[in-house]
Amino acid sequence: MGLKIFNDWFKLFKGVMDEHELLAESTYNMNKKRCMLGLIQNSKVLILAGNHSRFLQQLSTQEFAIIIKGVSPTGYIVTPFIIWAAKIHCND
Repeated sequence: MGLKIFNDWFKLFKGVMDEHELLAESTYNMNKKRCMLGLIQNSKVLILAGNHSRFLQQLSTQEFAIIIKGVSPTGYIVTPFIIWAAKIHCND
């Protein structure tokens, strides 16, 4: 059943591409990945005997960044975009 659903989806996708006269060169598979920027340092923590958990200290200087990448069916790769909070975007 999984293969049938897969094939049906691509038939539908091809129908939409044909209906709107879209080219493969103008179609991209875009992926987004979120990651955390910042520093984490090791620290010593007293824990109960038998507890083998690891502890990490999180610093308040951490921020998130988003990485967006894409590829077309023709193999063209879009240059990845990295988005994060910044005070100065471009310094001339």
